[in-house]
Amino acid sequence: MNPDIELIYETIGRLESSNIYVLLETFGIDIHYTPQMIPHKRDSMIICCGNRKGIFIKPNPDPKYIEFLLWHEFGHYILHYKPYLKMNYKLSTFRDLYEQQANIFAVFGLLHSVDLTDRKPVDAAVSLGVPPIIAADVFRTLAENRYTMR
Repeated sequence: MNPDIELIYETIGRLESSNIYVLLETFGIDIHYTPQMIPHKRDSMIICCGNRKGIFIKPNPDPKYIEFLLWHEFGHYILHYKPYLKMNYKLSTFRDLYEQQANIFAVFGLLHSVDLTDRKPVDAAVSLGVPPIIAADVFRTLAENRYTMR
């Protein structure tokens, strides 16, 4: 399974901002804090319908975790959304390719402007709201693909 790491990294580098809230506003993606729209065992999801786009998040998570969720869902939008294609990902685990890509996108987005010189990348990612198991999986995937953060 190739998560296309270089493409994800280049895509992050082309974004106009490293602030997820600015990016969502630029792309016209609204944020909704509501448990009603989110299936069981998920903390967030993105729904695109025509020109309307929204990220739905369960209320009251940690603010840093919210940023990870926003980057993750924005990653799905940037990497996977096709306006002419109706798709239901039906993803139950982050190890699926699309989930893995969205996780890598989120970690790259969060760490894009962070100096990692004297920090372990996994620790830096976790300190920015990435769940430890996801941070470990992302950096394991990067290592398996012989890719390092630049």
